[in-house]
Amino acid sequence: GLKMGGTVVCGGNVIGGDGAFMEATVVTDVSRDNVLFNDELFGPVLSVTKFKEDSEALELANDTPFGLLNGIWTNNLSRAHNLARDLQSGMVSINEYPITFPQTAFTGWKQSGIGIEQSQDALRFYTKVKNVNIKLWGETLPIEIEDLEKGIRKIKMSGKSATQSFSLEFLPIK
Repeated sequence: GLKMGGTVVCGGNVIGGDGAFMEATVVTDVSRDNVLFNDELFGPVLSVTKFKEDSEALELANDTPFGLLNGIWTNNLSRAHNLARDLQSGMVSINEYPITFPQTAFTGWKQSGIGIEQSQDALRFYTKVKNVNIKLWGETLPIEIEDLEKGIRKIKMSGKSATQSFSLEFLPIK
């Protein structure tokens, strides 16, 4: 990334010891064709790219195959709301570092992530739901319920002239 341009204003040094660790790093003057701008960095690196208008900032931020998190720092809350609405990312933090709570979704858009963690949305992501509709004629049919295995229940309804049988399953997506 630094070979493609940019100025390290702080950090950038390797921290000794086992593993691959580095100091928190800020790089300014990063162009949009730089790997520091285009790749999803999982490390303590902040790349800074200048813009003149909010529309340019939005175009720069959305011009990536990734969309995990965007951060907005401003003293104009109306401006922040407008940008947050139009950013193509699963999460937006305004005037703070990313904070998540168990009741809020942790998710990425585009090529960032494979689903949703946390919140009721995560439960829906890991669940298959099936709706079975049957039109029955004649008398009220008795219902037999049989637990086949954990999470699988067979419901059987039978009558004089016809037998309707179906199973409902709620299983994790694998």
